[in-house]
Amino acid sequence: MSRTPHLPRLATAAVLALGIAAGPMPLAAQPQTQPPTQAPVTGSLSGTAFVEQAGTSGLFEIEAAKLARDKSTSSAIRAFADEMIKDHQAMAADLKAATGQARGEFTLPGQLTPTRQTLMDRLTAEPKGAGFDRLYVETQIQAHRAAVGIFTAYASDGDQTALRAFAERYVPLLQTHLDHALALKG
Repeated sequence: MSRTPHLPRLATAAVLALGIAAGPMPLAAQPQTQPPTQAPVTGSLSGTAFVEQAGTSGLFEIEAAKLARDKSTSSAIRAFADEMIKDHQAMAADLKAATGQARGEFTLPGQLTPTRQTLMDRLTAEPKGAGFDRLYVETQIQAHRAAVGIFTAYASDGDQTALRAFAERYVPLLQTHLDHALALKG
């Protein structure tokens, strides 16, 4: 059975996914309330690349949410942050289990990619208040759009059965997170 029909979706998701790992754009060219955009990178998404992207995505979500709990002036955003911490900690545990079932050696990332670190630095530097809330919500929209694309593509065409099952399981939750972030934006 050919997997060729799924390659365009996988390539599109890989562009989104691997673009997150690309270096950040100069911040001077960015509006101060918008997160830096991510440069696209082409190629297919391997199990190793998926684990790195899923792992660093989860790390970013947890760290950004902890910051939002402290800096947000919105009870709705603080509640969303609590949800992000709970859900992404569970996802991290499930990703670890899935890598143990997959063929090959997989290392879960222990630090953020440079682009995600830049986003964290921007969130950290933003003063408490409405500006922080806007920036946090924008980063959540951006991060969850990318994650939905990565997980959807890998679920349909990934090279590791255990990781495909993990990705498929979490696509609906990531879409719910994206929808929630979009609703917070208003």
